[in-house]
Amino acid sequence: MITRTNMAPRRALVRAAALAAGVGLLATLIAAAPASPNDVGVAPPEIPAAAPPAAFSEEPPLAAPAAWPFSSDFSRTSGTSRYDDGALLWTDWLFDDVGDGSLTYANEAAHANGAGVFRAGVGGRGGRSYWRVDWTTLADPGPPIAMWALDTDADERTGTSTWPGNAGVTSPGSDAFLIVSADGVWLEDAEGNRRDLAGLGGRVNVDEQAKSFVAEVPRAALRVNGVFTVRLAAGTADASGAGFAAAPQRDDMRVYNAAFRSAEQEGTRTANRQRATGWDNGAQSAALAEGDMSPFALELDWRELARGTVDPQPSPTGFSTRWYVSSVVLGPGLHPDTRQPFGQPPTTAPRVYGQVQPYLVYVPATYDPARPAPLTILLHGRGSNHNGFRGALEDHLFGPVCEDRGSVCVSPLGRGDGTWYVNEAELDVWEAWNRVAAVYSLDGTRTTIAGHSMGGTGATRFATNYPDVFAGVGIVSGAGYMQAAGIRDSSADTARVENLAAMSVFLDAGTADIAEGNTRTWGAALEAAGVGHRVHYYGGA
Repeated sequence: MITRTNMAPRRALVRAAALAAGVGLLATLIAAAPASPNDVGVAPPEIPAAAPPAAFSEEPPLAAPAAWPFSSDFSRTSGTSRYDDGALLWTDWLFDDVGDGSLTYANEAAHANGAGVFRAGVGGRGGRSYWRVDWTTLADPGPPIAMWALDTDADERTGTSTWPGNAGVTSPGSDAFLIVSADGVWLEDAEGNRRDLAGLGGRVNVDEQAKSFVAEVPRAALRVNGVFTVRLAAGTADASGAGFAAAPQRDDMRVYNAAFRSAEQEGTRTANRQRATGWDNGAQSAALAEGDMSPFALELDWRELARGTVDPQPSPTGFSTRWYVSSVVLGPGLHPDTRQPFGQPPTTAPRVYGQVQPYLVYVPATYDPARPAPLTILLHGRGSNHNGFRGALEDHLFGPVCEDRGSVCVSPLGRGDGTWYVNEAELDVWEAWNRVAAVYSLDGTRTTIAGHSMGGTGATRFATNYPDVFAGVGIVSGAGYMQAAGIRDSSADTARVENLAAMSVFLDAGTADIAEGNTRTWGAALEAAGVGHRVHYYGGA
């Protein structure tokens, strides 16, 4: 009898190790890249002049809600907050509104993103407090509801733990709940007494252009002083507008998005995460699976608001997720298949449509703005997203490629998990580079682009089409390129490998990988053209 062992788990591990090792080998090639050839004392360009116009376009501004009388200078780093002249501003992650990791939307008006909190703010002025929620998608103001749980005495022993409105979640010490939807604003105390604040001069301002709800609450209805512990949950509104509607997947827990999660909480590595919990929401999914909102809270000090405290913009080292505003508006929300366990089929069409897009950035501990850093662009594979290079082996990748090299690393989303980095997905890469260059001091003459699988194909295409832009290219399990029309290159196409002659080139594939054939074809073409390169094959991967 012959016993056959399922090799898929082993191959997955080998391929993961090959990816980390392959890009790590690339780092050894580019670490010794020559410094910028610019004259001494002249800063190198952050983006080489040979890049296309998309890399130099100015970022358009976001509309600010007219009813918000404070700053809108929110942090660009997800999971962080800052005080700014009378307001506390907090930034969430994008496209993380899946509750326990399984929730989807029954209402098509939600565009698969109807309860996704983008940013939240609280301010106080005169006789009113202001409570702002910016939605990632607001094509229709009807679907979303936001509920603020307020521990007004910073004592978990008082108040209630049960959230009203059939939210299906708990957290300790809530003395009041502020409920906000397009239908109005209500205040409910710990005993369940609810008041419609319209009769007291309260109101909700719905700004569809800014995608914002701003609730104005008179101090006569809610005293604001001292220090609050604040929580914020979002979902879809029921018919009354003051409660949560059930999701298609479950009736007992109805929260799609929990705000005020920290980067430390969402930075925890989780093995074998489903695609839906790969959007910086693993901690959220685990907590909401149990109906628990207690881990996610923000301290709100009204004295800091009264003083007009202004905090600097957060500038963390290591991993962080940032957002930028694209120059194109492709529509609201995202394709509903994008966050499903099997992702989307291959396509050249974008699947994440919103104007605000996320990207992952890694800043080395040695980063010094006075010394422009090299840039490494990492393109994820199909079935993944901008977090695709994070996980159990991330130290093996980001250590040598980013930390040891002193490189700022960026991984764009590419407008979806299977868009092949063409058309709008290509634009996403250039715009992400542009926004990174606006924040960090970069030496654009030492920019390397690398990718895995679909990302390797994208890296091949970028390097081949823009040879004067990149100092190095790393192609891991993905040699070849996809044309803008969605046609993959074939053996009859000209590889144009001579375009890579001036850069460091590394190719990598496994001998059991579908990309092995293309990698060998490209390796032979590089050899025939006399283009310097390194190629490596992993047995059994």
